[in-house]
Amino acid sequence: MRLCSKEICCDTAKACLAPHFDKSADFSCYFELLRQKQAEEELVKSKAMLQAAIDCLPFTFFAIGLDGRYTLQNAVSKALQQADVIGKLPEEVCPNEHDLAIWLDNNRRAFAREKVEGEVAFSLGGEERFYYNVIAPISDGTEFYGILGVNIDITERKRAEEALQKAHNELEQRVEERTAELSKANEDLGIFRKFAEASGEGLGMSDFDGRIIYVNQRLARLFGEEKPEDLIGKNVSLYSPEEYKQRRKDEVIPALLRDGYWYAEHTILPLHGNPTPVSQSTFLIQDGKGNPFRLGAVISDITERKQAEAELRQSEERYELAVRGAGVGIWDWDIRTGKLYFSPRWKAIFGYGENDIGDSVEDWARLLHPDEKDWMLKFLEDFLAGTCPTVAVEYRLRHKDGSYRWIVAHGLVVRDEQGKACRFVGSHGDITDRKRAEDALERERQSLWRMLQASDHERQTISYEIHDGLAQYLAAATMQFQAHDSLRENSPKEAKKAYETAMELVRQAHSESRRLISEVRPPVIDEDGVEMAVSHLVHDQRRCGGPKIECHSDVQFGRLPAILENAIYRIVQEALTNACKHSKSKKVTVSMTQEGQDVRLEVRDWGIGFDPESVEEGHFGLESIRQRVRLLGGRLTIETAPDSGTLVQVIVPILEKQNDG
Repeated sequence: MRLCSKEICCDTAKACLAPHFDKSADFSCYFELLRQKQAEEELVKSKAMLQAAIDCLPFTFFAIGLDGRYTLQNAVSKALQQADVIGKLPEEVCPNEHDLAIWLDNNRRAFAREKVEGEVAFSLGGEERFYYNVIAPISDGTEFYGILGVNIDITERKRAEEALQKAHNELEQRVEERTAELSKANEDLGIFRKFAEASGEGLGMSDFDGRIIYVNQRLARLFGEEKPEDLIGKNVSLYSPEEYKQRRKDEVIPALLRDGYWYAEHTILPLHGNPTPVSQSTFLIQDGKGNPFRLGAVISDITERKQAEAELRQSEERYELAVRGAGVGIWDWDIRTGKLYFSPRWKAIFGYGENDIGDSVEDWARLLHPDEKDWMLKFLEDFLAGTCPTVAVEYRLRHKDGSYRWIVAHGLVVRDEQGKACRFVGSHGDITDRKRAEDALERERQSLWRMLQASDHERQTISYEIHDGLAQYLAAATMQFQAHDSLRENSPKEAKKAYETAMELVRQAHSESRRLISEVRPPVIDEDGVEMAVSHLVHDQRRCGGPKIECHSDVQFGRLPAILENAIYRIVQEALTNACKHSKSKKVTVSMTQEGQDVRLEVRDWGIGFDPESVEEGHFGLESIRQRVRLLGGRLTIETAPDSGTLVQVIVPILEKQNDG
């Protein structure tokens, strides 16, 4: 049965209730039940209205019952504490021990029927803020029901006061320091004016209506006037845009009266000249009784700074356009969320589609080359833990096709106020071709260096042989000719003997010179060609003893270009010398065969073999063969194994004979 909540008379109530009760029942109890029901509904309505009212309050509002548990909480309190605290104890919801101690002490005093109010610092919402705290007992004079609390956020005001106090302290310090200096000479207003005129900032003073009382020369120039006296009595609005006039009324004056300080950047309109951007610090000047008296201002021309900011913005825009147009991939790692963004250009460089790669550092790490993964992750960890803002590093990443590409990474780290890395952005550029070129260049450099070493070794060998052979023969012959000259008149027989000895030495020197010439470039090459020269080489090696040497030749060409003939000869000479000197083989074969437009050279032994990759330094024969084959555009194959002999096989193209003229 539902009872009507509107006021009704007793007779009406009886009429409404009669069908539901025994006619003999006392209708007075039913009427009492109706009134009780109405009271309950009104109570619920009142509670709803009360809750709506306190939820509209712009500050925290709460109530605590006699059992120490929260019975009331408004929306602001719930948002700050991020929880519904109804029915809970303060100990269950307080974020830290410091705040809890204050809460419990204030609650204790309020439960002792004391009204508690004052400024406190709480950590509601995870941030320390300042509040004006009021806690009052709930009582009707006789009964005590609990306590009510209000926390009004005054953080911004406190910070403004601190900023104002800091500015005030700094200003006072400057004034005291300057005043101490000025008081040594004169403490009157004239000294202050000299100080103001010497200032590089615009200094001025006005009343609350904006009438100018004082300006220094610097401020007079900013306003476009020649002398400070020309501004006295004028209103500051004459040198300000129209919107500043209303701003002064609505913002500047209230802020000065409230905080005592106001700072902003705006524009002034000089009497003659273009609008000038300025920064303005305005402060309240009080009289001896502490009442607002004047307004002081420090105004600075920030034209150059604004131009620098505009140039910086243009530079940033140019940089962004340059990055977009560059052939590099951009990445952006939000360290706090762990998300790693790869630009479409980055994915294109490495061959990945839109959904082929994830968005985490782990996804990037999986692309690292196995040889570089550990040190790269350690390097990244150390860099982010350091203080350096930028980094450039080269390493390899896996392309979608499975190959690894060399990239150069340029990165910039963004750090928070505590210096902890929170963001890491940068670019990847593909430098695989450059790396390959550098590797090839390094190999070429090493090859050229070894060739230079071999050439220098060959020159040294020839020099030693000339010194120990040809030069000695010629020196001895010279001494014998000198002896002949001195003995010719007195001892003809001795002179003749010296002459014959000298001639023999000259013949030996001639023979030695022909040998040296033959080693540098055997004359037989120029006379009969490379095929005959190789035969002579084998013949000469046989005369020196050693293993049995067989020589086979099957070529159709006649003469080849001189450079090719000399190279073929030197290749056979080096391979044959190594086989006879180091292989300990009893047999060596040398063959030269023409295969179309190629010449195949083979020198084979059945000796101890060797490792081509571990030839000791100072042995240039094998390297000389490699370089000559490379320069001729040929191919070198070395087949060898311990105790299995060695086959040196060279295939070089036959070059067309060039005319010397």
